[in-house]
Amino acid sequence: AKAAPKATAATAAKATAAKPKARHKVDVDQLSKWIKPAPTVSMAPTRRYDVVVSNVMVRSLPSTAASAVGVVKMGEVLEGQVREGWLLMDSELSVERLEKGDGRWVLMDGKELGLGQLLRLQLPVPSVTKTFAHALQLSFDQDVSKYHLQVEPEIGDSFHVRCPEGKSMLVHGLHADCHVRLRFALNKDEGPFGEWEAVETTFVAAWEEADGPCVDLLGNPRGSCKQCSCKCFALENTVSLNMD
Repeated sequence: AKAAPKATAATAAKATAAKPKARHKVDVDQLSKWIKPAPTVSMAPTRRYDVVVSNVMVRSLPSTAASAVGVVKMGEVLEGQVREGWLLMDSELSVERLEKGDGRWVLMDGKELGLGQLLRLQLPVPSVTKTFAHALQLSFDQDVSKYHLQVEPEIGDSFHVRCPEGKSMLVHGLHADCHVRLRFALNKDEGPFGEWEAVETTFVAAWEEADGPCVDLLGNPRGSCKQCSCKCFALENTVSLNMD
């Protein structure tokens, strides 16, 4: 009888590779806190995230045991809703469809798997809604109270301020007719940093000395700024110096 061929390391490795690794079946009932979260979570706005590792698996359910439905690579920008450490890129899907595995889920931090941070929040760009001679007004459509605002004026020293809670803020201490760059930073020294926004403060055409007590644009008897040490206020195309 003909002897059977001797198995080599190469053929053994090939045979082993041919057998797919068994994956545990995902129990959807144990994923209810992701699929059926509280209204405050399910109604939260979407956020944009940068992929910061070479590649990350996109899964059908919020579990590393779920089947992979795609791969995202470093440098790609993902938009989705954060749900307990996972980014859901299809937050508009119904609960029924999410339970069937129709959603796209990406793990945000692989620390427990020895992978570290996988996705990093993409900071918004500052939105300047009004410019003044010595100040800027910014408005927000999301909570930015965890950020610092870096201010880099063309004239004077750069500085940073902690963003307040609320939908707007004022940046003071600027020069008139000055180019200014602004950006958000999660950590004022180490980042990550958002994109720069460039604006220009208002040009002051002329100065005139007030003859006596004046009123500002809101009808207040004193014209000095209530937010900083600026002693000026606008009157049409000129700026009056409050001398009272």
